[in-house]
Amino acid sequence: MGDGRLLREVEKVSVNYENCSTCLEIAKGERNGVCLSHGLLRFDDGDIKRFAQDAEKKSQSVARRYVIRSFEPKVDTIPEEVSEKTYLRIQSMKEQLGVRSLEHVVDYLVKEMAFRHDPAKAIQSHTPLIITGPPASGKTTLCKSILKNFEKIFIVDVSHEYDGLDIVNTGDLLGNVWQSKTKFRVYPADNPLYSNMEMNFTFGILLGKMKEPNSPLKDFVFVIEDAVRFSDIQSVRSFIAESRKFIRKCIVVCQDPRAYEGFGEVLKP
Repeated sequence: MGDGRLLREVEKVSVNYENCSTCLEIAKGERNGVCLSHGLLRFDDGDIKRFAQDAEKKSQSVARRYVIRSFEPKVDTIPEEVSEKTYLRIQSMKEQLGVRSLEHVVDYLVKEMAFRHDPAKAIQSHTPLIITGPPASGKTTLCKSILKNFEKIFIVDVSHEYDGLDIVNTGDLLGNVWQSKTKFRVYPADNPLYSNMEMNFTFGILLGKMKEPNSPLKDFVFVIEDAVRFSDIQSVRSFIAESRKFIRKCIVVCQDPRAYEGFGEVLKP
């Protein structure tokens, strides 16, 4: 810009914005920038070039940010043929488990296989565990392997299969045996009528005892062997049903899976 033109521009600015020092400095070329009050601006070639470069970088940055896309893999499933025999077995399992869909059958099988490969998983929760299967299938052997994970154990040892554990009677169970011993068992009478009366009385007392504040039963695992003998005793059934809230674990060993159906997680040897 020539000196004459610059002088005229300065005079024009002086007339219109005589009280704005920023406009006068911009008009005289003493500074670059913009007057925010009046809009007068001045930039040299270097400023314009730098602005253009910054704008280009920002546009590239925005473009790169929106290029990223989430990857959703496509899964193709190929249906497998199911034989008539397998289909009938699945339907039979649905009836035994009391479920309506194949999904529930699969969930049951997955859980059971997990327990078989790692029995410790079966004791992680306080939910009662129902070990079921025909005679000589290994129910007691499986139960003993699970009990290795616990320090305090009480067993209703119907068939006298837990040698090495202290033997107590019904009177002891109503006393302080829970504080003085950590692993013990009781023998129900061989006479079914008398044993039913004994177990009904015993578990009726324990049902109330386990609900007491700071109950000593809360850290114990209760094992009821040959539990099919006691499936009609209401105090036993109530104790099993409520055990998850008040004791460490209740394990029911029973030949007939229908005897305590729905009371807990089922595990087969």
